[in-house]
Amino acid sequence: MCDADRPFLRGFALGADPVAEVLAAATHRALSQSYVERHLTDPGLSAPQVAAAAGISVRHLSRVFAAAGTRIR
Repeated sequence: MCDADRPFLRGFALGADPVAEVLAAATHRALSQSYVERHLTDPGLSAPQVAAAAGISVRHLSRVFAAAGTRIR
């Protein structure tokens, strides 16, 4: 997924603006949670699938959820 597929994230350069970082993390978390809710009954649901759906790395997915006080496995 490229930035053209995610126009709502355009202009969010990590490290450039703390507010943008918070907004980007909230957006990634919302996208991830939505994906999980839609695929909760899928026995093959995994962190790599969720991260790919949100357009982020598995490591960043972990950071986003950790910042919200939630763990992923």
